[in-house]
Amino acid sequence: MGRNERANLFRKIEALRGSRVLTYVTSDRQGATSQIGDDAIRPLYDHLRAMDHCPRLDLYI
Repeated sequence: MGRNERANLFRKIEALRGSRVLTYVTSDRQGATSQIGDDAIRPLYDHLRAMDHCPRLDLYI
């Protein structure tokens, strides 16, 4: 699934759930596993701060 298809899917989820969706992707290779590194915390925080206040937030990892 390409980036545009994923973005459209997340917009649909936002509309259905009345929420904002924040995504964190560690790998796009099938069967590849990884962990959230310490260096990922600050960018996630920055994205949260940049979002307007929203009553519902879905985190998709």
